[in-house]
Amino acid sequence: MRKKLSEMIPSEYYPLFKNRTENEPRYWIYKGGRASCKSSSISIYIPIHIMKNPLSNVVIIRANENTLRDSVYEQIKWGIAQLGATDDFRFLKSPLEIIYKPTGQRIIFKGANNPQSITSITVSHGVI
Repeated sequence: MRKKLSEMIPSEYYPLFKNRTENEPRYWIYKGGRASCKSSSISIYIPIHIMKNPLSNVVIIRANENTLRDSVYEQIKWGIAQLGATDDFRFLKSPLEIIYKPTGQRIIFKGANNPQSITSITVSHGVI
C-alpha cells in the first residue's frame, strides 16, 4: 500500500512539492538541524521531480566524495523505496548514479572536493 505524501514528510516541506512556475527561484535553501527531516523530504522530492519532469536530471553535490555512497546515495535510495518505485530505477555504484529506467534520466552524485568533475557534467537527454 502506498503512503500519502502527507504521511512521509512534515508540513513545513509541502511547498517543496507544489507545482513550480518559471518565475520562482531555481534554487531553494532549507535550514534545520538533525531530525528536521530535510534529508528525508528531499530524498522523496528528487525522485518525484524526476518522474514528473521527463527532461530533468539532478546532480547532488556533497563536500567530500568519499562519503557520498553511505550517506546521500543511500538516502535517495530510501526515498525511492518509500515511494514504492524501486523497480523503476537502476542503481549504479560506478559511476555513482541512479537512472530512471523509463526515460534514462539520471541522478548524479559528485564530491565538491573535485570541482573539475562538477563543471564537465553533461547529459544526453534533457537538462540538469
